[in-house]
Amino acid sequence: MADTPRRRRGDAWTLRPVKVAFILLTLVFLGILILFSKTLYDVKHNSTRINGLVTENTHRIGDIQNSRLESCKRTYEGIGEVFQPFFPKAPRTRKQQAELDKFNKRIDQLQQACIDQITPPKIPKTRKNQ
Repeated sequence: MADTPRRRRGDAWTLRPVKVAFILLTLVFLGILILFSKTLYDVKHNSTRINGLVTENTHRIGDIQNSRLESCKRTYEGIGEVFQPFFPKAPRTRKQQAELDKFNKRIDQLQQACIDQITPPKIPKTRKNQ
């Protein structure tokens, strides 16, 4: 036992480089863990707010689309009303009635086109978006 050197009291209290590195790495790990937790909280909090905004925008877009549809239909109804005085009176010939029916059919087609105007086009299915 005489061969083992005795430690001095000062050696027990000094930090070795391995201990310093371990403490620093532990502190860095805890810091990263705290920042990651804060980021997750922020993402969750913001996603709730963003979902609310998405819902509001969806309603707003729906209102705008309905307004556009009504405006478009009123436009074509107005065209029909403007030309109404120029149509022949009630006893009409077949040709006059056919022309009037053709005009009314065209107005109906244009009003139907209003719906197609505000409906987004169908996206064809490809392998990427299936």
